[in-house]
Amino acid sequence: MNVPILPYNYTDSTVWSGSAVFERIQHFKDCGVPGTVDDVFNQYAIADGSCRAVGYAGCGCSFLKHPDRVRAVIEAIKGLPSSDGPSNLVLTAQNGNLLNVCNSESTESTTLEDYYDPSVVSSSIQNWWRALCSKDFTPFDPAYQPQQQAVTLGFLCNTSCNANDEMSTGDFLNQLNMDIHFTAFAVDQMCTTQNINFEPETTFTGIAAQTEKLMGHCGCAIDGDDDAILYK
Repeated sequence: MNVPILPYNYTDSTVWSGSAVFERIQHFKDCGVPGTVDDVFNQYAIADGSCRAVGYAGCGCSFLKHPDRVRAVIEAIKGLPSSDGPSNLVLTAQNGNLLNVCNSESTESTTLEDYYDPSVVSSSIQNWWRALCSKDFTPFDPAYQPQQQAVTLGFLCNTSCNANDEMSTGDFLNQLNMDIHFTAFAVDQMCTTQNINFEPETTFTGIAAQTEKLMGHCGCAIDGDDDAILYK
């Protein structure tokens, strides 16, 4: 059975309420950015997740393959108001300036294999799977809220697609950010398909082999092709 992928309209999203935007942006600003000063791979994830929190609707290649755009977004996140004023933080993040940076031109292009450390990528995949699927870890800090699931599954899926020479399409990622029911369905499918955590890997060949089974559930398509079909 084919699962339809619907157009994305941020204002109609059942995922990104104001409180959901605050929860993610506050986490990325106060914890993520300071904690990834020397970690370019997780900086990619922070940039991607922050941009989707304010309505960015691009493909999975938009940040993972463009480090200069990631750096610009990280600087924009640093410049947001303090999370001590939640409404000010959210409204400033949503006023268009952050989204403009998310949509900025890029003059730097790379690939997963050429730019990132496979050990860091492997560890991140393990962390994302645990947050989405594990019911027993300490400290217990699961990605259980819709916005947490949407961006975390997006990171895992896009990395899986890229490891196998494809990408997560904008249509798939946008639907994760549009519809809490689709997000819950997609998480369930992933956790059923990959029902134990990934083993540590030190090569991209190994990561590709581990994640290949997820491609049918991750909206993977050839780079530049937004016509992925998901299968139930």
